[in-house]
Parts: sequence; structure tokens; C-alpha cells
Amino acid sequence: EKIIAMEFAVSCVQELTKMCNTEEPLWIKKKSDKIGGEILCLNEEEYTRLFPWPMENHNNNNNKRDFRREASKANAVVIMNSITLVDAFLDTDKWSEMFCSIVARAKTLQIISSGVSGASGSLLLMYAELQVLSPLVPTREAYFLRYVEQNTETGNWAIVDFPIDSFHDQIQPLVMNTPHEYKRKPSGCIIQ
Repeated sequence: EKIIAMEFAVSCVQELTKMCNTEEPLWIKKKSDKIGGEILCLNEEEYTRLFPWPMENHNNNNNKRDFRREASKANAVVIMNSITLVDAFLDTDKWSEMFCSIVARAKTLQIISSGVSGASGSLLLMYAELQVLSPLVPTREAYFLRYVEQNTETGNWAIVDFPIDSFHDQIQPLVMNTPHEYKRKPSGCIIQ
């Protein structure tokens, strides 16, 4: 189980890195409501072509549901060193405090790998209750794996969250009891 999860984690880091480094045709620029602003929207056909998910295709052939894909891409400068930021992503208390408008509750359920050198290579099974600050939008419960990897050449850190339901036919995680009203794809950030 651990080997499958680690292989999947490395694959998800590669997907995240490629998505962050690719512009058009994967990302389409559209005008924003803000003056002079642009929004980068995901080209779903290009995404499906570049990143096919065999398990999803296998599991959904007979039970197709229409899901709306939510995706965004942005760059920002954060006044914090990279090690402190990586540490905040690995500590659920710090993470939920830092992103309190999005993360209502979070906890680490299991440390699958603590990494080889420091945080790099860490793989955690996590739970989060995600929120939108609106009484009209219910919170979303998510069980996911979070993987942290440092690129030794550039010094950049990749932090990727990926769903455990994508390969639950191959491994049996401890927690799979919540009904899924949405499907997660790999998501995360690159820290320079």
C-alpha cells in the first residue's frame, strides 16, 4: 500500500509541476472583473489529453456523472521563507490557522513517510473540512494524501494533495465512509 501511494505521489508532483510550468493551450487567459486583471482558466480537453486518469475512466464507465471542474492558477509573493511555509503545510494546526478562511478543521490521520532528509519525501494521510465563507455553501469533507518534495537542483518545494478515492480499488484506506459529492484531482503549490 505504501509503495503504491508513494508512486502515485511522485506522479502527482510531476502533474502539478507540468501544470504550473505550462501556459497555453492548457491555460486560457480570460479577462477578469478587476481592472487590467486576467484569469487563467483550465482548458479541460487539453487537461484530459495531457493527464488521463485510467482509474477514473475504469470506475466511471457505467456510472457517469457530470462534474463541474474547478481549477485555478496564480502566482504570488509570500513574505515568509520556504522552510517555514513548508512546515505550515505539514502541521495541520498551522495550516488551518494560515488558511482559516478555507480550512475549517484539519488533522493528520497517519504519517505514511516522514521523508528522507527533513520534510522532503513526507507523505501524510489527512482529513480537512473545507469551507467557503457563505451560509449557502456547505462545507466539504476531504480525506487525501499530502506529499512534499524538494527539487534538489532548483531548491523549489512541491506540495501536492491528491485524493485517496482515485485508487481505493488497489488499497483500502482506513477512512472511506463519507459520501463523495465531488471528486478531487491533484492540487497544490510550488514554493520557490
